[in-house]
Amino acid sequence: MHSDGRSQAVANRPLADINDQALRCSYKLNLARRGIS
Repeated sequence: MHSDGRSQAVANRPLADINDQALRCSYKLNLARRGIS
């Protein structure tokens, strides 16, 4: 039962990394759009 929580935390970590990358990409896209417009 205890190992279940650990595996869940490890499984959630890559999702957090993906979300962080997505936020950075959208932030750069917004800056690029502002620069263009």
